[in-house]
Amino acid sequence: MTQSVWPNDHAHEDAYEADKPLGDLWCFVVCPARPPEYWDDLFSIISNICTQLGAHLGVTFRCRRAVDIVSAGIIHPEIWRDIHAADLVIADITGSNGNVMFELGVAAAWLDKERVIILREDRPEEPRLFDINPARQIDYARSPSGFQNLANRLIALIQQGITRAPFEQPPRTNLTLPAALDLTKAADGKALWGLPGAHRRILPESGLEFGSLYNFRYSWLSIGNAVVRNVRVKGEFRFSSPLPNPPYPPWMGVMLRSQGYLASSGHLALLRGNGVVAHTQEVPEPNGMRHEDVEIGAIDRFNSLDGAFVPFDISIDENAWTIEIGSVKHVRRITDVPYVFSAGRIVIEGQFCWVCLRKLEVTRL
Repeated sequence: MTQSVWPNDHAHEDAYEADKPLGDLWCFVVCPARPPEYWDDLFSIISNICTQLGAHLGVTFRCRRAVDIVSAGIIHPEIWRDIHAADLVIADITGSNGNVMFELGVAAAWLDKERVIILREDRPEEPRLFDINPARQIDYARSPSGFQNLANRLIALIQQGITRAPFEQPPRTNLTLPAALDLTKAADGKALWGLPGAHRRILPESGLEFGSLYNFRYSWLSIGNAVVRNVRVKGEFRFSSPLPNPPYPPWMGVMLRSQGYLASSGHLALLRGNGVVAHTQEVPEPNGMRHEDVEIGAIDRFNSLDGAFVPFDISIDENAWTIEIGSVKHVRRITDVPYVFSAGRIVIEGQFCWVCLRKLEVTRL
């Protein structure tokens, strides 16, 4: 690591990411250091929120600030490293402290706006800064109720911010069926659509890796804009990076006739991290519908961490819903399905994991 105090000298150093374990989250808090008793309360609130969210997600969510850096020399390189490697930066601009404004400027240059949260104590006598005013800010009152309101708002914004893992968002390409996609090539990957903010990258030796370790809302891909009723989808997928110690078992699957990303909004066949294969179904009840998983088999000696691809061949038509994942094969007659969705999208998704997908074939039936 260079010892330069200038941020640009550190912008492209790969060493910044080397000591960050997969699954760990980093939050860097930018705020004045003095008086310490004034700012320790704010940092304690943020740190407690990060710890609680980390425990809920089954990961380490580290939170620190410049004053916590212990270095024998100048601390600037470590500040720039922490900002550069942070999943989230929270900056309190109260009082327009010069160091805070400088570090916030560096964060704004390096991170997208969803990963930077700006706080400001509500001081009517303090003018708002013109260049920062258009950015999203949280005003708070320094009181017990004010800090509680701040914590409630921060929880939602932090959860949203940590979904912004590194990603590539390609332009959308319409897909004509039948289609055969390699997915080790960037051009083929453009036919699969997802939300900005989810992890997404092409692994040339493997395929298209996507998903979110922390937020199910960002953990899916739609096969183009195709809306179909009867369709067959073949391919291979694997657990690329399951979340360590997740609050719920990770899974990956294929949903047909999908009306949305939720597991209850289509016909979803899935493989759990323990090798169990299941499908979802909606069960009518007097007051609405109930969603449940139906286990249909298990893959022997399955290990989600070995990086092996699992073949799948899943189809649905007017007669049957056919599911083949690994060694498990199951045929469900449509007349036995409690609730049948009409035409919908084809969605590949996962929970608490990244999914790597390759050799995808899609055919209308």
